[in-house]
Amino acid sequence: MTDGGHRCPFSDGVRGPPAGRRLHTGVMRRALLVAPGLAFLAAVAAVCLPLQHSVVSQSGPGPLQTMELETAYRSLLQTEGVSVLVAAGLPVLVALVPLVFAGGRSARRAEIASAVVLAGFVVVAGFSIGLFYLPAALAAALVARRTAPAGV
Repeated sequence: MTDGGHRCPFSDGVRGPPAGRRLHTGVMRRALLVAPGLAFLAAVAAVCLPLQHSVVSQSGPGPLQTMELETAYRSLLQTEGVSVLVAAGLPVLVALVPLVFAGGRSARRAEIASAVVLAGFVVVAGFSIGLFYLPAALAAALVARRTAPAGV
């Protein structure tokens, strides 16, 4: 552009990113990794932590004659088997969707869809492993909530 007959060395005449393109800086790319990272940590915690506590006891003839025979702490993987990895891994895959579309026209839609699906998973599975994914859902919502660049 010119300013009083002189070419401005800091401008190429284009304001902002081209229409339909997203400008993803290093900070934005790192922000897109927060939700999948938190979802992965939640999946590992939900699957591997000993969340089930069981006690086997035997009662005697009197009310105060109860003996504890066995106490066990088991993880979800030990209790439910390998199939639980699918249920725990799906939110991780959903959180990765915005990275797939990071530079394209559908980036914003992917971020919003990922945040909505993760929030839905937290609500639907809230009484089992859903609450583990709450930080990932909040991070995805924060990324999706930022303002869209002009022209998108």
